[in-house]
Amino acid sequence: MKKPFKLITLSDIHIAHQPLEQIQKEFFDEEEGFLAKVIQVAKQCQKEKVKFLGVAITGDLFDHQVSLNSNYAKFAMDLIHTLARIVINDFGGNIIILKGTRSHDLDQIMIFEPFTLEFEDSFFIANTLSYIELEGYDILLIPEEYMKNQNEYYQEAFENQYDLILAHGFLKFNCFNKNEVERSMPEMPIFDQEELVNVARLSIFGHDHVYKSYRDQIYYNGSYSRLCHGEEDDKGALLITMDSKKHKVERLINTLAPNYKAVTLEKLVKGDLNFESAVKAIKKLKENIDFLKIKIGIDTVK
Repeated sequence: MKKPFKLITLSDIHIAHQPLEQIQKEFFDEEEGFLAKVIQVAKQCQKEKVKFLGVAITGDLFDHQVSLNSNYAKFAMDLIHTLARIVINDFGGNIIILKGTRSHDLDQIMIFEPFTLEFEDSFFIANTLSYIELEGYDILLIPEEYMKNQNEYYQEAFENQYDLILAHGFLKFNCFNKNEVERSMPEMPIFDQEELVNVARLSIFGHDHVYKSYRDQIYYNGSYSRLCHGEEDDKGALLITMDSKKHKVERLINTLAPNYKAVTLEKLVKGDLNFESAVKAIKKLKENIDFLKIKIGIDTVK
């Protein structure tokens, strides 16, 4: 029988979208940061005698092209190097990084290619459709690629069965979802969720910034942090537990994500709406909100 494992997945980190201090806090904070959560899960695996399979980033590590002179490039290298040291050296796990949307990741994840040699057979970069086997589990890696004939490109891969698919992209049920950060690329594939349900026991996707699940077999991590308005729900990563017969998906909530809120002025102000009452209500609400958007009706403007 395949021995049970735990795997942490996250996506849509979008390095260089947030202020540097914010993203550093969300990943390196000693108590609530992502790295602290990784160590906690890995130690729990040791206690339960379960294999810690590692961490998978399913696309959009970067937000846009960054200069090697920038602090964001240094942060990216620090993050992945520290993650590899903890996951691989300290706990015997694996690191998997998938290429995301062209306009976000470009080819920048290839700066980590030396790690595939330093941590051979434990550090994987997926720029194209590929297959790996870890601890006896069959895993298909589907980065975001662009092709003329989607069915022909994926046909051979989808004729096989997998324990796990790690992917970046849209499915038919959410392909019209949009936000202020994501923009669909021409010729990006749109996957059929029913086909994937028949291909893999479990599929974990990046790209959609909102956590979603479909029939307990397909999940979206959602973005690790809140990056724009319309993402008020909880953010974070996923913790996958799997054995030869069943699987479980739990959320690891990012408690350090900034708050976004959009409200209408007319609903915010109780009683008479005037300049003084509006300012007072906005100031009170803003005390606990990082990014506040106030919408004002046309009649109020007049």
